[in-house]
Amino acid sequence: MKNLRATLLMSILVLAGAAAQAAEHTPPPFDAKIDVPPESFMNMFGAKGSPDRPRAYLPNAAERQQIAHAVSLMPPLQQRALREHLFALSFADGMPNNALTYPSPGHPGMLNITLRAGLLHETVSQLITHKEAACFAGTNASDHVAVDVGQLPAVIYILLHESTHVADSAYHLTPKDVGKGVQPTPFSDGLWLDRNHLADAYAKPALQVACYHPHGYAATIAQAQAVYQALSATPLPSLYASAAAPEDLAETVAFANLTQVFHQTYVIRVYHAGREVYAYRPMDNALVQAQVRRLPEGAMAAQQ
Repeated sequence: MKNLRATLLMSILVLAGAAAQAAEHTPPPFDAKIDVPPESFMNMFGAKGSPDRPRAYLPNAAERQQIAHAVSLMPPLQQRALREHLFALSFADGMPNNALTYPSPGHPGMLNITLRAGLLHETVSQLITHKEAACFAGTNASDHVAVDVGQLPAVIYILLHESTHVADSAYHLTPKDVGKGVQPTPFSDGLWLDRNHLADAYAKPALQVACYHPHGYAATIAQAQAVYQALSATPLPSLYASAAAPEDLAETVAFANLTQVFHQTYVIRVYHAGREVYAYRPMDNALVQAQVRRLPEGAMAAQQ
């Protein structure tokens, strides 16, 4: 009897030790990563008291559920990157852009993502349309660009994009350097000369719009059709993708998943005098689909 008790006690101790060890290696729920933006992020936009300085925002319970659901939809590669290399996800009001992925202060090898809080209440179509409209001066109710990407919450698109930046940083999926002799990656080969420069065949002057290119030209709404026609002659899935190889990868992942996994449409429409004068469906472009086939393993989520 004593031997039996000793054996049972030993088994309990072994099981308890195994459970404790498993708990040590089980990542905390993603909700634990939600925090306020660090001061270093806020200081990028202005000192305390500056009107340009964003304001920290903590999501409420319903918004946290929305975020958790969006994270659960991420592809395996991005899930791994978020688990292993994301230190914190935060939100801020008053950001001039939609999102920023950046090194986490004091945590080598880890990144932070800060998102504009308002996008928690927008659809993907609303977010992308607003972003594209900002590229063209003279936009109005009759002359404008509208992008139809369905009615999914914008946070799904933005996390597909930003989590790909985390994966890219961790697993070196696009070139990080600029200049001659830069080694291509399977995704960038033949399309990007280095981090910032497209191959000559795709470096269309019309794509150098100032909203995404610091030294680009100020486009007007009258030039929008020519801009998107130039885009249609490239493997780039969006105008934003022309900014740099990392943005191209992130946009390709985002729009490939939105259209091929979540079955959303993706149409860029240009209107003049209230009438549609041009429509482009980037994911129907064979050049874009060729790039989708070159995405790294695990970059596409399970079919919904």
